[in-house]
Amino acid sequence: MIRSKGVGVYFVTQAPTDVPRSVLAQLGNRIQHALRAFTPEDADALRKVVRTYPKSEFYDLEQLLTQLGIGEAVVTLLSEQGVPTPVVHTRMRAPASKMEPASGVARAVQASPLQAKYGTRVDRESASELLATRVERPAEAEEEPERIAGQKPARPKRTKPQPPSDPLTDFLGSRQGKALQREVVRGVFGMLKKRL
Repeated sequence: MIRSKGVGVYFVTQAPTDVPRSVLAQLGNRIQHALRAFTPEDADALRKVVRTYPKSEFYDLEQLLTQLGIGEAVVTLLSEQGVPTPVVHTRMRAPASKMEPASGVARAVQASPLQAKYGTRVDRESASELLATRVERPAEAEEEPERIAGQKPARPKRTKPQPPSDPLTDFLGSRQGKALQREVVRGVFGMLKKRL
């Protein structure tokens, strides 16, 4: 379903066995770093992993996977026809990018045809600002004088104090509580009926 929509999902795990078998069977691109086989279980897992790769006449994958160093990986991808490519022993290169501002960005922005539409900065009110003004308005309304044009102030309505809430009463009044009550009554009457 996901692949048919053109969405890619990446799984990054410590070991291939961390991913369920049904998911492993659907993988396309694989980048496998070193696997160490220190225990018999590790050796079995290594053999299983090697069997999932396309056969290679250039590499002994079982030996290669245990000898990979830092920055090295075994890579297989899907070709344009959707067929896994042969396994390749690869060394990953470190990024060669600079950590400084790019030069000429301001000139490129000014020359862009989108500058006319998006060049003017707009600072709209954020949701938190709108909520803050709603909170301030009632506070301002309370500060206004109660008497307007000689009218008597409205008397505050007296409300009955609510009794404290009891969780058991609340549950028994709920739909699940009423269903439980019916089942208990049926059970009691059923037992009485059997004894009579």
